[in-house]
Amino acid sequence: MRNIGFGLPALRYDEPPRRAVHDRATGRWLTLLLFAAACRPAPAVVANEAASVPAPPVSRPDAALTALGGVHTDRVGVAGSTRGTVACGATRCAVPREICVLKALPSGDGTPTWQCLPRDREPDGEESYACDDASDCADGQACCLGFESASVVYACSVRSGARANCALESCVEAGGAPCPSAQVCRAGACVPADAGARCVGGKRCPPPAPICVWARGIATCTGERERSDPAEPAPNELRMSCASNADCGIGLRCCTNALGNATSCRVNCDLANNLALCDKDADCPAEGSQKLRCLPASAQAPGHFPAWVRVCGER
Repeated sequence: MRNIGFGLPALRYDEPPRRAVHDRATGRWLTLLLFAAACRPAPAVVANEAASVPAPPVSRPDAALTALGGVHTDRVGVAGSTRGTVACGATRCAVPREICVLKALPSGDGTPTWQCLPRDREPDGEESYACDDASDCADGQACCLGFESASVVYACSVRSGARANCALESCVEAGGAPCPSAQVCRAGACVPADAGARCVGGKRCPPPAPICVWARGIATCTGERERSDPAEPAPNELRMSCASNADCGIGLRCCTNALGNATSCRVNCDLANNLALCDKDADCPAEGSQKLRCLPASAQAPGHFPAWVRVCGER
């Protein structure tokens, strides 16, 4: 199950974000059940933790970013300025009048193609882009991957607050609007400039091997997966790009994926489908009128996380 996706109209600046309706309490329990299915309980004794020699870096976008809706190479690359336009296969859509949609032509062979459509038309394709970086949005807004759960939708949104519909900020490396402070544009998303998850002994993994892998009671700092490797972690394996907000920097949160077998830095966590990792209560977002607390991971998902990880939940 992916927590991103999206078949809803693009956000207007004067209306709140429209999300797929979730029962948050049910979503949380389903997430915990998925945790149990995804991983066997790890040994409770943390003394067996050990860090292996870091693997060499691999030139590849972070798998977590790919899972969050990384750049389609067939959508980008068309000539022209990105400011006020969205790359759309062989052409550029003029924003805000048009959006780029991946959909099959009625008279074609069924193969999805990129098309510029009027913004006021309901986007019924697999993916839609009303923007591709903050230069396409109003002041104070970002181009964001939203939280809808039917197809992938990028639209302008504020980054935080009750009106935010922003899981990940989209960017364009050449000529686009800059990412927020201490973030860089990589694989079409604004990510921490200083990558590295907190791992064994509270130490962060080094830049050549920024991922902390926790499996069967052993913690290992490693690099990105080889291209031939599967995108998802192996059974009984938790791959952490972050262990708390501190690993992500200002403006980003550390969130699990829907299956609970990976973490990554995002603008906001989808509390219906993900857990938010934390160090203190102040790191935890509010869930409606309920302010979540920073609790030992053993209270939320016993045996799933290493001992140094804490997660946001209800006390």
